[in-house]
Amino acid sequence: MMDDGEGIAMITDSRRAKKNSTTVAFLYVVILVCLCITLMALVSFGIMLYSYGYQRKIYNKEKESYLSVESCKLLKGKLEDVQVTDNLFFSNQFLADMRSEIRSRLIDSMTKVAGDDGILYIQGPSKPEEMLIDKNFLYITGENNLKCQVIVDLKSKECTLFVPKNPGSLVWDLPYIETLNQTKNRLGVFKVDYDENLLSIMNSYNRTTVYFLNDQQNLFKNKTSSYIVDNSLLFKSLRTMREAKTNSEVKIMKKVAQISSEAHIQVMKMIKPRVMEFTLMSAFKFMTGTCGAVTQAYEPICAGGPRSAVLHYELNTARIPPKMNPIGNDIFLIDAGAELLGYASDITRTYPADGKFNELQRKIYNAVLDIQTKSIQLIKPGVDYKVIMKFASNLLIEKLQDLNFVSKEYSVDDLYAKRVNSIFMPHGLGHLVGLDVHDTTTYPSVPLAPNTIVTVEPGIYFGSSSITEEVLALPYINADVVRPLVGVFGGIRIEDEILVTEDGYEVISSIIPKTVEDIERLMK
Repeated sequence: MMDDGEGIAMITDSRRAKKNSTTVAFLYVVILVCLCITLMALVSFGIMLYSYGYQRKIYNKEKESYLSVESCKLLKGKLEDVQVTDNLFFSNQFLADMRSEIRSRLIDSMTKVAGDDGILYIQGPSKPEEMLIDKNFLYITGENNLKCQVIVDLKSKECTLFVPKNPGSLVWDLPYIETLNQTKNRLGVFKVDYDENLLSIMNSYNRTTVYFLNDQQNLFKNKTSSYIVDNSLLFKSLRTMREAKTNSEVKIMKKVAQISSEAHIQVMKMIKPRVMEFTLMSAFKFMTGTCGAVTQAYEPICAGGPRSAVLHYELNTARIPPKMNPIGNDIFLIDAGAELLGYASDITRTYPADGKFNELQRKIYNAVLDIQTKSIQLIKPGVDYKVIMKFASNLLIEKLQDLNFVSKEYSVDDLYAKRVNSIFMPHGLGHLVGLDVHDTTTYPSVPLAPNTIVTVEPGIYFGSSSITEEVLALPYINADVVRPLVGVFGGIRIEDEILVTEDGYEVISSIIPKTVEDIERLMK
């Protein structure tokens, strides 16, 4: 039996043991929390390092993170003596001299067919959306502000720009206000005046004829006038002129092609399965915009898998799937080009989303590449572009036969007559490029001349809208081979911009990898 002292001692020891155990538990909790915090810090640090490394891999493997303004200055390449200004690459004097040369060419063109007793009139855009529709005003003046007008006197060769005296949307549309003299010096025109003085200055030249761009711009429509009005000759002259560029225009177009090409390369580096199409589209816009080309010539086409067979797919909302489709890994087609100082670029590349061509993709890709390469080799001054188009169509049919998509029991001429080439390539071989991405007449209206820029963009597509069951039932289509690809494979297109030189051609978008080997090497 315990006495009272022993009982008290046992109670005290029990309380002390309980207190000690509570302290130990508390220490365990503190240590556990510290370990968790340390682990979270390590994980965050690891994610940060991975993200930093991934971004460096995406945007530049050459130790240039992102495409900064400084790195974009390096893109000036071989353009000597170019002053860096607000538009980064070309001085106002360079642009004014270019427009002066364009106006001189226009005056010479018009006087040859109509004499010099006349005045040219062109109205600028009155709404922002009209700037994209008709760029002839920009072509002649270099001005892109709203509600401006211009006249050019054929005899004196004087160019007068008219600006609104009280533009209602001044606060909304103009970043700064220039004096008339400042505008004159910037653009290099003979005179700048307010639009209220247009008719008085036009009448002071005492000419017989006024040449309007079209009937909609006719100032004297439904009005009595002493002038003879012509609504067609000016448009025809401008359309022909814009096919062959000046040397200064070529410099601008080479620059925007270079900027777009660099962006294409970076997108090619960053694509992976599970990436969203709009992520790649946004990356392209970001990269070109950072380099000074702040607008796009058209909305980029970023199409994965079967969507690549849709020629003008612009939704760009799907995910590049992580799993293979029934015939292999998905391909990705990007058709995108930036715009610089109003001049467009237009380039397309197609490659596997995971960076490795499978056998079928390789065969079809190489067929398209061979068509493009051999078509480009035919480009030189004096050649009719439509002849090259016919050559490419016939070669496409031969490739379709080699790939066993089309029967070899029919001749190429027979299949061309049946328009088999249009089933697998439902578009033309290319088009003119300039101020508009499909410039003026789309196809050159005259034989190719030096400083003409065209695209060459063959393709092979398996779209369900063009290869229907009716098409598959045709006797010259090998339906058993083609049917599994329809609506699954997509399409492959390769597009470059080609400058016609004095003795041949120059591919101004050539820095983007194009062979299977070079693409796989870059994407590895």
